[in-house]
Amino acid sequence: AAAAAAAGCSSSSSSSSNRMCVAATAATGRTQVVSDSPLQSVDSMMVQPTYRAQEWFYSETGQRDWVEAMELDTLTPDLPALLIEMGIKYDPHKLAAHLSSKWPQVYGRAVRIAVSLGGFIARVARDAALGQLEARSAVRAVELRKLLSGLGPSFVKIGQALSARPDLLPQVYLEALSELQDRLPSFPNEIAWAVIEEELGVPVGQLYEQLSEQPVAAASLGQVYKGVLRETGELVAVKVQRPGIGESIAVDMLLLRRLMAGVDTNLPQVSQPLVPLVDEFASRLFAELDYMAEGRNAERFQALYGSMPRVRTPSIYWQATQRRVLTMEWIDGVKLTNKPAMEEAGLDIVDFVDVGIECTLRQLLEHGYFHADPHPGNLLASRDGSLVYLDFGMMSEAPQYARYAIMAHVVHLVNRDYDAMCRDYYTLQFMEPGIDTA
Repeated sequence: AAAAAAAGCSSSSSSSSNRMCVAATAATGRTQVVSDSPLQSVDSMMVQPTYRAQEWFYSETGQRDWVEAMELDTLTPDLPALLIEMGIKYDPHKLAAHLSSKWPQVYGRAVRIAVSLGGFIARVARDAALGQLEARSAVRAVELRKLLSGLGPSFVKIGQALSARPDLLPQVYLEALSELQDRLPSFPNEIAWAVIEEELGVPVGQLYEQLSEQPVAAASLGQVYKGVLRETGELVAVKVQRPGIGESIAVDMLLLRRLMAGVDTNLPQVSQPLVPLVDEFASRLFAELDYMAEGRNAERFQALYGSMPRVRTPSIYWQATQRRVLTMEWIDGVKLTNKPAMEEAGLDIVDFVDVGIECTLRQLLEHGYFHADPHPGNLLASRDGSLVYLDFGMMSEAPQYARYAIMAHVVHLVNRDYDAMCRDYYTLQFMEPGIDTA
């Protein structure tokens, strides 16, 4: 299975019987469909993806829910500029001030979230009361996946994070939520083309000789097309941001911060303050909206770790990259979680895990600059044996004191010095100094 570099997810399959692509005519700037049939106008290619029955993320309901989650464009006119500022330096108080005059939309969103999550919690509680918690877990897992997708990108991100936490959720939930990594509904091509032309300032056909008829992958923040650069003829992955996504995230982060502030104030038994965690999450999420920053992150990652054997990062094509459009090298690969495809390609999953562990330790302990979102949708195994890192929107840095503390913690773990391990948590600022660990 081919996957798009920079997708933040692996490619999804298509059931189309005819192989089709988009050819852009440089002279006119018009884009046409190339297939086994005669050329057609661009209007003929603006079709929705082929839906597969019984899969919620390709259903009409799933599409409608997602579009409704995106329709938050009635906020303050200067919000787009503010979103760029939030990606550089997150200021929750300034964000709240900008949204204060739009309380009907904000509270309407709050009611929708509360009703959706409250209904799900009530159903799970009923299962527990009836002794059917385990028997109904598969059904509830699918319901949770649908619910998070319908609530929009902020909740999809939360679902993605939960899908990699077996310490928090049963396996059936992990499997259901893993669908949120790369199999979300896509938005129409005509909107994607409009975003590309608005961001890059030229017709699509002047930059790309070909673009796939449908997105090869769709994730929480954007979707990816496979294309060919007109200038060089190179295969590329073109990542286009979902429209209206920033407004949705802004409202959700405001509501989530208020909720956690209430928890911090009224539940003193919660040892860890939750508002700073929300602020950190919001800061990273807003930063992901700037694809220019993501491109710079990818190049920095390559400079630091590209010399490692079998570690690969896609190249950035800056002439076709702006804040909401990212053009990167196309890399064919297989998801590490796709066991049949890995076996067919003759690739050993454990071998790639070893490469990933070594690279992760180098990130954390040597340079401190690390990929903060390495879920399975952001890692590929290439046929030449390389581990390919994708989606550099969410990166972080471990300061020198933290790197030393992590190394000391490993030593203390090996020596079974548990008192020292607790002190390491203070140094790493995982716990407040006043917490008694005795």
